[in-house]
Amino acid sequence: MPNLEDLNVHKMFELYMEQNSQHKCCYESYRDAGDEFGIHYRTLARYWKKAKAEDLQPGATVPLFDIGYQKPRQVFTEQFEQELRDYLLHASYIYYSLTPKEVRKLAYELATANSLKVPESWNERKQAGEDCYLAFMKHNPTLSLRKPQPTILVRITAFNEANVDASLDKLVDVYNLHNIQPCDIWNIDETDVTTVQTPERIISRRGRKQVSFFVSAERGTFFTVVGTISASGNTVPPFFVFARVHFKDFLLEQAPPGSSDISNRIGWMQEDSFQLCLKHFAVHARCTKDRPSFIL
Repeated sequence: MPNLEDLNVHKMFELYMEQNSQHKCCYESYRDAGDEFGIHYRTLARYWKKAKAEDLQPGATVPLFDIGYQKPRQVFTEQFEQELRDYLLHASYIYYSLTPKEVRKLAYELATANSLKVPESWNERKQAGEDCYLAFMKHNPTLSLRKPQPTILVRITAFNEANVDASLDKLVDVYNLHNIQPCDIWNIDETDVTTVQTPERIISRRGRKQVSFFVSAERGTFFTVVGTISASGNTVPPFFVFARVHFKDFLLEQAPPGSSDISNRIGWMQEDSFQLCLKHFAVHARCTKDRPSFIL
C-alpha cells in the first residue's frame, strides 16, 4: 500500500498534468516541488524518472507507472498466494495435506505454469526456496504446520453425513427405548502411562551439546489406565493394567479408593483384561437389566 510520501507524489503529478494541459509553467526544480508537497527532492526525482512520454502528454490525469517500493524478489502476487492457500486448505480438508517440501515443489510448478520470473535456485532445485515458504506461511496465519493423526481409508469414507445421521437416529431410538438418562451414559477410554516422566525444558549454558537431567531411570515401562466418566459428571475408580507376571500389593498404594487392577506381560488391554474391566465398571455403575448403562 502506498505511504504518505507516495500519495504526495501522486498528487503532485496530477497537479502537473493540470498545469501542463493549460500551458502553465510548472516547478523549476525538484526542490521547489518537494518543498511545496513536503517530500524529499531525491524521492521526487526517482519517481519522475519512471514516467514515460505518454504519462506526460496533455490529458493524462494520473501516472501510468507504479508508485511505492516494489519487492524485487517477490514471485507470486496476492492472487496467486490466495489460490495456493485455498488449494492447501482444500487438500487438508480431504485428508491429503502436503508437506513443506511438497508445498515448495507445488509453488515452483505454479510459477512455471504461469510463466512467472523465478530465482535461478528454483530452476536448479525444481522447487521454491525455504525463505519463500517461510514468508508464505507468515503471510497466511490460517495455515500451520501440524503433526497429522494416521487415519485409514475405511474410517475416512465411513465418516460421512449419511452414516452420521443414521447413527444418531438409531442412538435416539435406543435412548427412548430404555429411557436412558445422562447418568446412564458412560465414556470409557484407556491411555498408556510411563513410569519415567519426561523432564520439562530447563535453562542451561548456550552452546552445550548435551544437557542432562536426573531421573529415576532412562527407560521406563508402560502400564495402562482405564478412566470412566458419565455425561452427568460421575466417575468410576480407575482400572489399571500393569506389565508384570505377578501382581504386588504395593502397586496400588496411594491409588484412588475402589481402584482395581490386573497384571500381564505387556501391560496393555487384552480380551481377558477388558472383561475384568467391564465387571469393575458394573460394580461401581450399578447397572442392571432394568436400568442399563450405555457405554460410548
